[in-house]
Amino acid sequence: MQVYSIRKALNIPQCKITEIISEKEVHIPPTAGEEIQRDKETIIVWKNFGDAQPPKLHKSKFVPQKLSNKVAVDVIWHPMCMILIVERANVREVCEEYKDRVVLREFDAGDIDFLKKYEICRGLFFNGISKCWGYEAPKEEVKKVIEDLLSKKA
Repeated sequence: MQVYSIRKALNIPQCKITEIISEKEVHIPPTAGEEIQRDKETIIVWKNFGDAQPPKLHKSKFVPQKLSNKVAVDVIWHPMCMILIVERANVREVCEEYKDRVVLREFDAGDIDFLKKYEICRGLFFNGISKCWGYEAPKEEVKKVIEDLLSKKA
């Protein structure tokens, strides 16, 4: 029985990953390989074809900023992803409207040292609370989140 759907048969010769699956209920046939790691809805199934080391899922070590008198916005973006470039621009534009009531920090996950240290390549946090729309953050929604947080501070 195969229940793979989102990213089926992602073959990367350097890593020997045969499947990356995002499903809640997944049945892996024995021929697919050995499940080596599972986290929430992501599974890595591995077939070892030599002396390669199995990959590992990243676990974020990033701690977002929280402020009591202002809204803290942390944006983690990667310069190779157009969605994240647009998201960063949208967030920047909205934060500029609020001047000194919002503190914006940007982190470039294209910096290998940042990526190795924090193991996260995308993130958008408002006063420490993660927010993701599944696509680039729309300006109107970013405004709503910031307005809501500012009204709670008043």
